[in-house]
Amino acid sequence: MKEISESYFKLAKQYYPPKYSVNEGMLKFKQISEAYQILGDIDKRKMYNKFGYDGIKGVNFIHPTIYYMLASLEKFAFYTGSPQIVTLMKFLFEKKLTVNDLDTKSEHLSKIMGVYQKERETYISENLISRLQPYIDSIRNWDVQIKDQIYELMGSPFDIAIIDSIGWTLQYVSMSHMKNPKKAIKKLETRSKKNKETVAYENNKLMNILREYFGNNEQINSITYNMEYNTLSENNENGYRNILNLNHKKQKKLFEEIISYIVNISLSDIENTVKNSAESILTVEGLDEKKLSKRIESLRMLANVIRKYILRGKKGKKYKNKDAKSLSGNIANEINLINKELQNLKEHTQANIPEHIEENVQENMEENVEENVEENVEENVEEN
Repeated sequence: MKEISESYFKLAKQYYPPKYSVNEGMLKFKQISEAYQILGDIDKRKMYNKFGYDGIKGVNFIHPTIYYMLASLEKFAFYTGSPQIVTLMKFLFEKKLTVNDLDTKSEHLSKIMGVYQKERETYISENLISRLQPYIDSIRNWDVQIKDQIYELMGSPFDIAIIDSIGWTLQYVSMSHMKNPKKAIKKLETRSKKNKETVAYENNKLMNILREYFGNNEQINSITYNMEYNTLSENNENGYRNILNLNHKKQKKLFEEIISYIVNISLSDIENTVKNSAESILTVEGLDEKKLSKRIESLRMLANVIRKYILRGKKGKKYKNKDAKSLSGNIANEINLINKELQNLKEHTQANIPEHIEENVQENMEENVEENVEENVEENVEEN
């Protein structure tokens, strides 16, 4: 999955923000999104591998910029895993879950997400150890690979905010295990409590909007589409609120609210998850004093690399708000444009999407991913 995500962003950033007219740039951005929504989804991929284009005509695609926004929040998955809210929003927008499901099946979903969270924290812990080991082993220029990896991932929405959260958390976790830890422990406790409150408050606000504007499949059609049923109605015969009936200014404001809620929930989730993962590698059983000391020191150095050499004083909050405003305008423009043009593009899309999927994957993905797509994409993703 890591290779697929990295490859998606290498392509997507060439066409984002897309030009909001029916031209090659907008179509490319849309087609790249479709290709990677197929590659990143087991069910879609199975249908495409088995039946080709006919297998995906009826599947739901999230609008490109919304997908880009969600993908941006899990771009640093090596350090953060995928935020729970991102997973749930994908399920909602792809109609695998409804808003009603999020309410009525909350206990069942909570158990599933609890299992996922444990796996996520274990994954992050293992990745942290792999990043710290070169420093522990006194390998020269140990930090170069870290810088290169993170620099490669920069350049998408919320990157500064996410890196800021990672760096801050790692710094204070390491300090909480050093001499005079009281101040660091207090900061972590305060931040953790605030994060939990943020998740509860922002999630409540988000759910209220989702119930109002995306409570049923008819409403969700305003931000999704498929190749077979392209015609989307703006009518409000059942009395439901439809985002397509709002003017551009109100659409932009609504999307900015939604994005802000999702991002704030994600960042709070990321900080608490990274905290738990970092704590676990410092409190694991069987770790002697010397090894513990090395891990604490290496964790502090990793935080220093992130905060001093990558962020260089930049604060996530400032960039987060700017990114949310920019994305909301792009989403509002894109949704209205694509919904108006889908019917006109239907014949063109049917004739070319399979070709574009193959071209985008085969010509631009990393070599190992490229080979697996040709032979068996499903096997590659399951192994990763």
